[in-house]
Amino acid sequence: MKKSKSIILVVSIVVLLIAGLSVATYFLLRPMFKDQGIIGNSETPPLTEEEANTVIAEVNGEKILYKDFYFLYSQQAAYYGITDEDSLNDDMKEMLKTIKKEILTQLIQQELAKQKAKEAGYVVTDEKLNEASEAFEEMVNSFATQLKLQNPSEAESKDFVKEAKDFINKELKAMRLTMDEYMQQSAEYIVVTEFMEDLTKDIAVSDDDIKVYYDEQLKLQKENPEEAMYAPIQLLQPASSRVKHILIALPDEEQQEYKTLAQEGKTEEAEAYLKEKLEAIKPKAEEVLNKAKSGEDFEALIKEYGEDPGMESEDYKDGYIVSKNSGFIQSFEDASLALGVGEISDLVEGPYGYHIIKVYEKTDAKSYPLEQKKDEIKEMLQSDKKTTFMDEKMKEWENASTIVRYDELL
Repeated sequence: MKKSKSIILVVSIVVLLIAGLSVATYFLLRPMFKDQGIIGNSETPPLTEEEANTVIAEVNGEKILYKDFYFLYSQQAAYYGITDEDSLNDDMKEMLKTIKKEILTQLIQQELAKQKAKEAGYVVTDEKLNEASEAFEEMVNSFATQLKLQNPSEAESKDFVKEAKDFINKELKAMRLTMDEYMQQSAEYIVVTEFMEDLTKDIAVSDDDIKVYYDEQLKLQKENPEEAMYAPIQLLQPASSRVKHILIALPDEEQQEYKTLAQEGKTEEAEAYLKEKLEAIKPKAEEVLNKAKSGEDFEALIKEYGEDPGMESEDYKDGYIVSKNSGFIQSFEDASLALGVGEISDLVEGPYGYHIIKVYEKTDAKSYPLEQKKDEIKEMLQSDKKTTFMDEKMKEWENASTIVRYDELL
């Protein structure tokens, strides 16, 4: 079990490092809180005042404090499920050390960008503080909405906006950050973002650049169709089936028990449990399957027996579009792609119960025309050019600066 978790965390952290720690604009780390979905489920251990004010780097005399690092590291740790236990795991120690160093590098680069912005006349004003305050209120409301969705039975009786604000204030207190400091950081982010956008505003991409990228990528994706869906811009539309299904569902608690066993690495036990529970609902599933196969109206059967709320939603009124690696469970995907138009599957087993699938339409694989993808390609190439420009600019700033870092204190 532990080995499995370590592998997942290593992969997650590698992705994080490749992505540049989810840097919003070049070298900027947006001041924000942990993922909305974990509000209330995870709290940041508090820092002592001494820990909070420990200097971990200096950039041209300006100090970077441990609390600035801790704020960002705690977000990443919560997001990726990194625990204190993981920090003791030999497999994880070096990887965590790397991610900590990378966060410090980003903080140093952010401080450099802030200094350069100030030199160029980009400073925090009351207007920018107001923008930061508005952004904060939007974030609070977003958090509150998420909490409300997680606790529908308390939707009328609870003040979720207050709960979201209380959570944020508690997090700030744990990290020895005041609300004023947080707002200042947010406003600085806005100001430095504007500075960098102005630095790169004249960087352009030509139609020739777009055409060359399209032609090269389309050739590569046609040669490796299985990899096409992982390309930065997907130029091949995979073969797909538009389907509807009748889900004869396992009870929620049984679905959860199977999921828990699987997550704990108890694969054989999980599969045996699922098989047993599926057997219990099989008679009902077979009864519905017989009705579908004998020609009864499939839409009416969905309404009468189906237990997938997605089939009732406006977004999926015409059914699900299923293609290879499109995120559906494997058994559902395989059956959907194997059936012809108008055909109905046999019982398809899955962790949610039994699926009875009908194909309404099939689409062959085809390539997207250049015009349809032109804006997307332009945006990506322009972003790449701007990032390259700022990489070079940052190296120039670093070489002209006095930077001292204390990685051993992380």
